[in-house]
Amino acid sequence: MVILTKLRNSQNCGRAMTYKQFEKVKAKNVLKLLLKFRDYRLSLLMIDQLNLKQYVPLVYDDWCTTMIKYSSASD
Repeated sequence: MVILTKLRNSQNCGRAMTYKQFEKVKAKNVLKLLLKFRDYRLSLLMIDQLNLKQYVPLVYDDWCTTMIKYSSASD
């Protein structure tokens, strides 16, 4: 599974996980973990690969909130 390989090799959130563990944890929880570590690229890839289109707004919402938070802090 491409997602598990990418998750293992992620610079932001490197986590080794078997397919059984992935099934047990559920995709939504893995997505929340990726958002916690701000790995938006891998989040969107996972959504695309697993056909979880309903979570796209969650990723963009978190990304926009983070961008606004850190752009305001530097002013």
